[in-house]
Amino acid sequence: MPIYSYKHAQTVCYHCGEACINTDITLAEKNFCCTGCKLVFELLQQHQLCEYYDLTHQPGINQRIEIRKDKFAFLDEESITQQLILFRNDTQTHVSFYIPQIHCSSCLWLLENLHKLEPGIQRLIVNFSNKRC
Repeated sequence: MPIYSYKHAQTVCYHCGEACINTDITLAEKNFCCTGCKLVFELLQQHQLCEYYDLTHQPGINQRIEIRKDKFAFLDEESITQQLILFRNDTQTHVSFYIPQIHCSSCLWLLENLHKLEPGIQRLIVNFSNKRC
C-alpha cells in the first residue's frame, strides 16, 4: 500500500515571498504578508511600475531591519549636507549618496525609477560597483 505525503499549501507574499500569517491582506488577487508590502505594491501599481516584479521572483525580499525614526535626522545638518552636494544652483542640487545595502538589480531598478515616484527628483543614476547614487 503506497504512502502519500501531503504538504500544506502555504500562502506567500507577492512582494517579498514571506509566509502570509494573515491571508486577509490582499489586493488585485495577490496576497501580502503585511500592509507594508501591500503599500509598496500599491505605489508601484499606481505609477505603472509593476514591471519591477518581472525582474526576479519576489524581488522585495524582506531584510527585517528596524529603522529608527530619527535615523536620517543628520541630513538636516548643514555641515553634513555640504559634504553630499556635488553641485547647486537656483534650480537644482546634485548630491551623491553611498548606499552600502544595495545588493541586487531590484534595488538598482527602483532607485533609477525613483523620479517617477518623487517629483522633486529629476534623475537618479546608480553606480552599482561603487554603491553610490
